[in-house]
Amino acid sequence: MYTSVPFPLIPRLCRAVLLVGSFDEARTIYGVFLEAHPYSLEMWKMAISVELKCKKIRETRWLYEQATRMVPYCTSLWEDFVLFEIGHCRDAKQIQTRIIDIATKATSYGTSIMDYVKRLLS
Repeated sequence: MYTSVPFPLIPRLCRAVLLVGSFDEARTIYGVFLEAHPYSLEMWKMAISVELKCKKIRETRWLYEQATRMVPYCTSLWEDFVLFEIGHCRDAKQIQTRIIDIATKATSYGTSIMDYVKRLLS
C-alpha cells in the first residue's frame, strides 16, 4: 500500500496520519519505511515519537535500541535515549545503570556522550 508512495513523501504522510490520530496507521507506515530504509534518522525519531505519544515505554525503548544500532553516529539520538531513560525509569540506581550502559554503547561506536552524561548526573 505505502510502497508506491515516493520515498521523500513518506515522512510527510506519516506526520499527516499522526495529525488525525491514526497511530496504528503511522506504525504501519514507519514499519514499512524503516524496513526498506533502516538508516533514516528522521523516520526513527518519528517512530519513537509515535510510541511516546501512545505511552508505549517498552516499544519506545526497543525503537531507541534499534535506532542507535542503525544510526550509531548521531549524538542527538543517544542523548535523547538517555533523557528517555531518565524520564521513564523509576529506580535511581536503574537509571544510572541504564545511562552508563547507553554511554558505553555510544562510545563503542565512536560517539562520545560522556560529557553530556556527566553534566546530567552531577
